[in-house]
Amino acid sequence: MQGAGEFRGRRRVGDHRACGAAACADGDRCDDRDGRHRRQPIGSGGRGVDEDGHDRNHDDDCDDHDDVASADDDHTLMSSELYEPLIERDLDGFREAARALPSDDLWIAVARFAVLAYAPSQHSKRAVMAVRAAYDVRGEAWRDLIFECARYAAESRQPWSEPPILEDLDVPSEEELRSRATGDALLMLDTAVALIPLLGEKGRAALLRMPMMELEAHEPQIHESLDALIERAIAERGSIESVRDVFVALVAREWSAGVPPADAKASRAFARAAARDAAASAAETAALPYRLARDYAQTLIAHSFVARFPPGANAQGFLAAVHENLEHGESYADFSFA
Repeated sequence: MQGAGEFRGRRRVGDHRACGAAACADGDRCDDRDGRHRRQPIGSGGRGVDEDGHDRNHDDDCDDHDDVASADDDHTLMSSELYEPLIERDLDGFREAARALPSDDLWIAVARFAVLAYAPSQHSKRAVMAVRAAYDVRGEAWRDLIFECARYAAESRQPWSEPPILEDLDVPSEEELRSRATGDALLMLDTAVALIPLLGEKGRAALLRMPMMELEAHEPQIHESLDALIERAIAERGSIESVRDVFVALVAREWSAGVPPADAKASRAFARAAARDAAASAAETAALPYRLARDYAQTLIAHSFVARFPPGANAQGFLAAVHENLEHGESYADFSFA
């Protein structure tokens, strides 16, 4: 991953074989507000967030940035100092390397790693969806949530894989992908379109290659109503398949109605409010962050998706079922990890 600035995947020198996922001590907050800046802040002045997960320099209701990632940030954000620990699944090393980074810049770095590490596997695609959902939800545990996204992206990356070479990648247009995408391809297209303004136009090819690769599955369309699928997910106590169908149906509903993916400002603000209003108990919101591999990041993603539910949809029952699955359902943490 070294030297992969501006989403330009390059071949690595040497054999970076993954070791076991390094354990992070619970509650090990890597606070970047303690003044221990061992590197220059990324960007002009650095953005960062306060302890409540809000931008230090920008209020949620007046954030008019079209591109969170600036061209000046590329070199530092994609430096080997950050990415080598993730390639080696050394989460302690990554925490140390990221200690001086403002949280927004840290999120950009983790999101880029997840996108470049994407492969058409369940864990890998959900790792990318998770970084988008984390941006939407944020909250008091924002920085810890970013580190869990980093852990998940690192664990889900196949250790023998090489970063993709993307300079000359020919991907279909958004319009063509939109006309063909179903199932997971639709979810990845929705994720890609939402991340382009946050990660920059230079990452468009890397992002759109995700739904392009998912098209090979040729999944059938879902014809049940969103309300019926929500009730089925509740009846099945938040099973992976039933909740995934809710995600797909919601995105299909929005896209067919011409509703664009939520922009960063609206998505983040409404997701926070919806998650607070829909959560059945304080224990549910306290469950974030958590080890995302346990349920393919379903709980985190669900907290983001309920912000997009239409009026009258049973968001509270849906989230309660998702949290029940997280607590009592089968763990997928050891599935497909090499």
